Amino acid sequence: METEYLVLWTAEAKIQYNDILLFWAENNNSPKYAISLNRQVETILDTLRNFPRNRDDLFGREEYS
Repeated sequence: METEYLVLWTAEAKIQYNDILLFWAENNNSPKYAISLNRQVETILDTLRNFPRNRDDLFGREEYS
């Protein structure tokens, strides 16, 4: 059984993300760009979930020991 990974958003990050989507929907008088942006973010989040890396893989263990 594979481990299922989650991407956790802080409350502030959720608010800012929604504000960004709302800004683009209002600024363009259309939700099309906001929808496209949301799809791109979801694609990136799916990639992070499917190919997780820990900080030791990215930065090396000796820096955080």
